Amino acid sequence: PDNNTIRFGASNDLQIYHDSSTPQNLINSYTSNPLTIMSNGDTSIKSNNGDNMGVFKKDGAVELYYDDSKKFETTSGGGQITGRLNIGTSTEGHAAADELTLENTAADMGMTLRSGTGNQGAIYFSDGTSGDAEYRGIVLYNHANDAFSIYTSATERLRVDSTGRISTGKAGVGSYNDASEWFKVQSNDTAANISIVASNDAHSSLNLGDEDDFNIQKIKSDHTDNSLQFFTDNSERMRID
Repeated sequence: PDNNTIRFGASNDLQIYHDSSTPQNLINSYTSNPLTIMSNGDTSIKSNNGDNMGVFKKDGAVELYYDDSKKFETTSGGGQITGRLNIGTSTEGHAAADELTLENTAADMGMTLRSGTGNQGAIYFSDGTSGDAEYRGIVLYNHANDAFSIYTSATERLRVDSTGRISTGKAGVGSYNDASEWFKVQSNDTAANISIVASNDAHSSLNLGDEDDFNIQKIKSDHTDNSLQFFTDNSERMRID
């Protein structure tokens, strides 16, 4: 009958019963000792229509299901999730990037990749499972030399070194002509250009300054009259119209 209890142990340590007020069926262990379910084979938890809810395989995987569809499985190397993973939210991100969504709208939000002092942390962008298709794009921080790198087409294209120097291009990334070369663009098989583009009613400038005056020297292209102006000591010294 409802609410009757089957008790095991001298102190009723284990109880099995139906609670009609909830209603629910319960197995309760009323001691600090562990509750263990043992089997010589696989162990399954199923709904009353036979759908899998959880499968515990002997010497193997643990599988968790949603509506009889497997969503999580442990493996010898860790775990595998099928479908989206939302952390801190039940709402996934944009459809083009919704496999993993992290949310904390009440405070600062971030993700940490921690590796050894002589190792690297990286995010790899892959479109295949072998060769350089596994790392067509990379965002990488190398703790061995404290350098930050970006790769495209499986090749390093930009590096910021530990002092803040920047090198980019098709070749020579990470190398400099001297210690005072803070920005370098290099291509060994094509022309190398740097573009500064502004609107038709404005100007583009290359400012050469110091810690007291950021643009004490300047090369300025005035797009209103297409003149090229040269400044020293904050004054225009020459103009080519």
